[in-house]
Amino acid sequence: MTTDCQQQGQESTDKASTAGDVLYKITENMARILAMTTSIADAIDHQSHGVIELNSGVELIRQ
Repeated sequence: MTTDCQQQGQESTDKASTAGDVLYKITENMARILAMTTSIADAIDHQSHGVIELNSGVELIRQ
């Protein structure tokens, strides 16, 4: 009985450790995705400003 409890306790500890490792990897990957998303948003913002300037230039040429 005691041996079974010890074994179950060890298995629970191992599973908790594995779950912790997986959660850590998920967190790392989410941080990478956030960084990429931020970079993409910044690039889109820069492109948007470029398009606005281009449109202004086209309007000046049309006048």
